[in-house]
Amino acid sequence: MFIKISLRTGIGFDIEYNENICHIASKHDNDDVGLYAYEGIIIGLPFVKLYIGQLIFIGEMQEA
Repeated sequence: MFIKISLRTGIGFDIEYNENICHIASKHDNDDVGLYAYEGIIIGLPFVKLYIGQLIFIGEMQEA
């Protein structure tokens, strides 16, 4: 289970399901950066966006 809270500029209310967002992220226990797909619900509240779902590992990132 993955829960993330982020700020947004909107004041509306929105609930959506998404399965095609990709994030570049690292896990807390190491510094390896990877590409992850997000699958789950995104709830847009006034000034806050709440992600509830899971991150699925796609692949490793390499420096250019």
